Amino acid sequence: MTDRNKPRAALIELTITRFRLFFREPSALFWTFGFPVVLAVALGIAFRNRPPEPVHVAVQAGPGADHASVALASDLVKTTVEDEPTARRELRAGKVVLVVVPGEPRTYRYDETRPEARLARLKSEVAKYEGLAKGHESARREEEVAAEGAQLARDRAALDAERAAFGKETAAAQAKLKAESQALADLRAKLGVIRHEIEAGVKAREADVHRKEAALDAERAKLQESAEALARAEAHLSEQRAKMEAQMAALAAKEVMFEERHRQLQESMKHFVKA
Repeated sequence: MTDRNKPRAALIELTITRFRLFFREPSALFWTFGFPVVLAVALGIAFRNRPPEPVHVAVQAGPGADHASVALASDLVKTTVEDEPTARRELRAGKVVLVVVPGEPRTYRYDETRPEARLARLKSEVAKYEGLAKGHESARREEEVAAEGAQLARDRAALDAERAAFGKETAAAQAKLKAESQALADLRAKLGVIRHEIEAGVKAREADVHRKEAALDAERAKLQESAEALARAEAHLSEQRAKMEAQMAALAAKEVMFEERHRQLQESMKHFVKA
């Protein structure tokens, strides 16, 4: 390998190492690939194109209520017959967009803060009932629920403010989570490099220890051979010592014999001198 290819090979190895460290972490895979797909699917389901929902109209109970309910009912309008307190409560709560009071004159209670398109569609559907009733144009009276509409408008504004605050908090949390994920990924990469360096150092030390153990084994074998040679030498010296002790014992016995003969010779010389 030339010197020019060494940096490129090192870059390739580092890139492969980073990819391996990245794919070893299930959480990193999820937040990088899985979470955007799940979020896109969830948003697509939540904000998909849907046909217009039917509006709900309450017909106040009384003479002609059933006829008015049947005349108003269609695919875009759902009607229910309710008593006056229930109809007012449902209009205040936003469950119905219009309350029809049959009679002469007919009364329509509604909230002007509602979307104009629904209100216009609703009025066009109400026109069916107006054409069917007695075949002539009768007087109408519309009561605006101004106070209730203002309360609903304030509630909607508060809800929109809470939704905006929640959106900001969600965006901040996502940004924080993304930053933490990036920091965690960088930390994991650094830990991977450190772990690789530690493993390389451990492997080098293990190789050094193996070499030293091999050298110690060789020294131990030499020492064992030397010990065996010393043992053999000690055994030989012991044999020599035993032989020398046997010879010394024989010499001591001869010396005793020589002294005994010398004593006998002296006694014989004494007897001879006396004679």
